Amino acid sequence: MLDIDFIKEKQIYKRYSIALEKDSSIVDIDYSMPDMQPDYKTDKDTKELTISDRKGSISIFIEDLSDLDVKLVNSNLEISIYYIFPNSKIASYKEHRLNIEAISSRIDINIAYLSKIRSLIDYKIRGLDSEAKLNLIFGSTNKLRSKIASEQIGRSSIEINSLAYADNGMIDLEIVSSNIDNGTRSLIVERAIAKNSSKIFIKALSYSLSKAVGSFSNIIQEGFAYDRDSHIAALPDMHVETNNLIAKHSAYSGPIDEEKLFYLMSRGIDKESSKLLFTDGQIMSVACRSNNDNFIRYALELIGKEYLYTFTVDNEFRESINRLYKNYYS
Repeated sequence: MLDIDFIKEKQIYKRYSIALEKDSSIVDIDYSMPDMQPDYKTDKDTKELTISDRKGSISIFIEDLSDLDVKLVNSNLEISIYYIFPNSKIASYKEHRLNIEAISSRIDINIAYLSKIRSLIDYKIRGLDSEAKLNLIFGSTNKLRSKIASEQIGRSSIEINSLAYADNGMIDLEIVSSNIDNGTRSLIVERAIAKNSSKIFIKALSYSLSKAVGSFSNIIQEGFAYDRDSHIAALPDMHVETNNLIAKHSAYSGPIDEEKLFYLMSRGIDKESSKLLFTDGQIMSVACRSNNDNFIRYALELIGKEYLYTFTVDNEFRESINRLYKNYYS
């Protein structure tokens, strides 16, 4: 398991013990935007971006939670999206919609969002002969409703990694993936951590249509309640319309496993630090799927976990995450 691998090296745990002293809540966290010049900056008047024949990495700053359509053609890109948040004293509710269409492209999309006001997020991703990886980190101290929908057409594949982290808040996260043609692939990984009387619902729905012969779909859900007053529900669902495919799922929601806590405590770690160590491992497993260090630092700072950045760039830890995901595809 992730937590066990993480403490195998005493040197790593020694660094982590020092970092634990810096743990903070996201309720009053004050974060800053990355110190960089964005490739694209949108505002309420920006509705559409078209990117063709691009390689490398780009950053998009979204201002005022504007709706945005992005079309990618023949590109190999890592896209990191940063939100410029509205003043919560002025706004009490916000909606944001993002539509991405990828044609003959390979894309990695990184998105982090902190909900301090009531928010609705709606993402749609449509891939045609494309390969996509979507890394999502959501934090909430209020109410956040989020729906992510993807379609795989032609020889397309998608990997969706999400973290829902609520601190005295509520998150309702739903991911829907549709394998439409033969040979399409989808992997949905939802992780959730609820603390301080929070509630989280993680839902995943996978469709494999009649033409999706030889397709692959897998749903993995892990939700952990940090304390007794927090609640998590994991709801997987699969609709299969063909026989010749691989479709599987696993789900867990509840308190942190007492056996895992006992293992850590038997190594001389107190119970509270053991719980924190375990849940921080879940956070890092999502953050490490991104290759953009600026984004990782920004996302961790957003949820009050900036002290974890040192460990996410540890090569040994990243390799353990890669091995974990290889198992998900087997």
